[in-house]
Amino acid sequence: MKKIITTCCSILIGISQISGQLIKDTDLREGDILPNITLKKVMDNSGNLYSDYIGKTTLQDFRGKLIILDFWTTYCSPCIKGFYGLSALQEKFKNQIQIFLVNPWEDENRVKKWLKQQNGKRAPADNIVPDNLPMLADAKNFLKLFPIRGEIGYHVWIGADGRVKLRGISENTHEKKIQEALSGVKISYIEDNALAYDRNKPYFVQQSPISGNRPLYSSNFGGFDDKGASAYGSAVEDFIDSLLGTQRNTYLNMGILELYQAALKDDLLLDDHFLYGSRFLLEVSDTAMISQSDVILKRKATDADYRHKVCYEQVLPLSIPDSLVNTFMLQDIERFFENYLGIYGRWEERTVPCLKLQFTGDIDRIKSTQDNPSFDFSYADNIIQNNYYGYNIRNLFYEYFQKLKSVYYFKVDRPIIDDTGYNERIDLILPNPTKIKNYEEFEKILETRGFKLKPDSVKLKMFVISML
Repeated sequence: MKKIITTCCSILIGISQISGQLIKDTDLREGDILPNITLKKVMDNSGNLYSDYIGKTTLQDFRGKLIILDFWTTYCSPCIKGFYGLSALQEKFKNQIQIFLVNPWEDENRVKKWLKQQNGKRAPADNIVPDNLPMLADAKNFLKLFPIRGEIGYHVWIGADGRVKLRGISENTHEKKIQEALSGVKISYIEDNALAYDRNKPYFVQQSPISGNRPLYSSNFGGFDDKGASAYGSAVEDFIDSLLGTQRNTYLNMGILELYQAALKDDLLLDDHFLYGSRFLLEVSDTAMISQSDVILKRKATDADYRHKVCYEQVLPLSIPDSLVNTFMLQDIERFFENYLGIYGRWEERTVPCLKLQFTGDIDRIKSTQDNPSFDFSYADNIIQNNYYGYNIRNLFYEYFQKLKSVYYFKVDRPIIDDTGYNERIDLILPNPTKIKNYEEFEKILETRGFKLKPDSVKLKMFVISML
């Protein structure tokens, strides 16, 4: 029998030895054994001690289950949006898995305060955190083992054997992959490496660094890369290397639609009547090839969807005028998409469903006396208000709708067109977009200010993406 002898003069910092396996206590990777982490306090969705977990003080108490750690904060909207999907998975797989919401960045009091604020706005059945997801606040011991690599919201899976099975983006966590893991199948997954890319150097030179010869004029495409860049996509635009005399645009892990949007960004703004929505029509059988947006997919994206993304980099001499940079990019991606993927895009006039913004109130109430636009904030009924003075209608609502677009629970499935016919400057006060709960509430707010959104169909110049 193997004897384990411990001496005072043998102090191992950072690793211990159990059953012949090295156990690290920092930056764990796939295959590493998880140390026996102490759970300081397991909280329920009211911030109290979770009664179901009394007596379970370490992760070893959950050995035999697939453990899923969701790293989140109270200010991560996408993290919070994903809670009810995780709750459904916990309900489906029951005692086979255990999901923990791990918050290493905020202490217990901060999380409790946030829960009280959020739950006070809801019925008990609709609490911000589902009741079957235990929370770990101030969990700095977890952060040491799984340090952040760029984006908050990453997931870690610990197998029934206590080894790390997965460390990557949250989209890895879905029913099919959990079933594979429970069945003993070797799973593939997408890593989270947002900090791996050095934006000061061309991407493709970093991937092939043998010669170190920097390009002076090039266009390169590559496949999805979660080891060298963020899986969610990143861009370096208009990077000037004065020594080489080059300008560079780098787009890493972007969907086809996102690359078209970058190449067409100037053309997409040419229609003065267009206020909100997509100028793209997707006429393809599998939209996951084109975009990984949950809205376009009409479901939550998975890790498999992300593998449709590509990397593109353009390096041009500084002598190329700005007016041609996007033209060259569009030519590049058209050649690549047509020849490699069998996809092509073009501008066409199409009749599409839309919402027309119309004004039915008294124009004298909103007519401005200012010659130049200005903006500030105020408070009314404990709600932040956005105050627009001296704006024309198109610029005001275009700016406001772009802010609404970033609010994840506000969704409109069709373009919004300016049909007011009014070109003078106006003054208008609107609630801060983050305070609007849904489209229906927004309609009522518009009505109180003399505006309405009328459903209709109109001819618009749209960019159509189809299969060859």
